[in-house]
Amino acid sequence: MDREGTRSILSQSVRQDLEQVAELLRVLAEPRRLRILYLLMQRELCVCEVLDELDISQPLASHHLRVLQEANLIRSRRQAQYVFYSIVPESLAQVKERLLAHFDPANLPPEAACGMGIPRCPGPEVEEQGHSTLKEGQVTVGA
Repeated sequence: MDREGTRSILSQSVRQDLEQVAELLRVLAEPRRLRILYLLMQRELCVCEVLDELDISQPLASHHLRVLQEANLIRSRRQAQYVFYSIVPESLAQVKERLLAHFDPANLPPEAACGMGIPRCPGPEVEEQGHSTLKEGQVTVGA
């Protein structure tokens, strides 16, 4: 319930899930991390190959790889002195699923279309001609 006693559109579980989706999007919002993911979608790579492909420093590459690993989007394995990175397919599938659960255009209800919603907030009443009826002292911007 909101402050006016009506039912809230966002349930607590949806709020929590959207926070987790937002955190994943923050991880993915960095262009170098997206490039790393793209490279790893092609094949498993040694960290030295990531450095060469992106032309970045070793500390910067390590930082981005660590962030992706902490988000469980990639995994690493050591072979002798080399570290190889690969995608965690299940995690990418879960990211896709979670995004589509909330933002799939195919699931838009009719009332989500522009002009189709039922106004629920107080505002100027609209007359048949499409002009607002303003109360004394109200001002419109850009009229």
